[in-house]
Amino acid sequence: AGELLDAASGFLRGRGVGVNPAYETLVDSDIPSLLSANARTTIRRNTGVDVGSRRRLNFIEGTGITLGITDDAVNEEVDITIAGADFPQKLNPNIVRWVMPGWYGQMAASTAVVSGDIYYIPIFVSELTTYIRIAIEVMTAAAGACDLRIFNWSGGLPSSLVLSAGTVDTGTIGVKEIVISQALNRGYYFLAHRTNAAPSLRGIDASAHFTPVPGMTPGAFYLDGRFIIPRVTAVYADPAPAPTSSALMSFAMVALREN
Repeated sequence: AGELLDAASGFLRGRGVGVNPAYETLVDSDIPSLLSANARTTIRRNTGVDVGSRRRLNFIEGTGITLGITDDAVNEEVDITIAGADFPQKLNPNIVRWVMPGWYGQMAASTAVVSGDIYYIPIFVSELTTYIRIAIEVMTAAAGACDLRIFNWSGGLPSSLVLSAGTVDTGTIGVKEIVISQALNRGYYFLAHRTNAAPSLRGIDASAHFTPVPGMTPGAFYLDGRFIIPRVTAVYADPAPAPTSSALMSFAMVALREN
């Protein structure tokens, strides 16, 4: 009893030649009772090491994470959507606010850029945010243009292109901004600027700053801490041209506007 082969008759339970007529149709009771108790689903992490085999998976919503679970009977599957939730109490005053996400410093330095160099500014976005402007401030004019972009972060280096915002004129002084609508999820990114001239732009004062990258702040290794802006002499590409050197804090010159 409880087996697909009937021990008394020697017939298989089911339909077809050599099947005991008493068991022409399989029903739940014909399936071994231990099957439901013994069946397991292998659990694998990141297409790598198996971490166990169990009858049930328990998905737990962590801080800032929501789970959407739907039983899809048509496709015989359970669909699970994992989403990061925005913080419920975001400080968002109704004022014009320019930011360099993850940075603290005095925007007091005026530094001449090198024509044809790409400067990558590391930023850290603390929560899902939509930015509506990207800009530089020209302190000393030089006829030409500055190309502003945003790149993804991969292992501490700029990688794929997120946004090519366009160019601004560097032939006159003042704040030069481009209207954008760019949502960035929580994480690290690079802002980038490249000019075809050599204007002086306003940047971070290298003597008073706090960066989004651990270990790169003034202190015992003050001089090392100042060189945090990856740079390369190249034209833009996707993925980003790899940096070949680094530049001073004062080359952190691109800002984003939240409101």
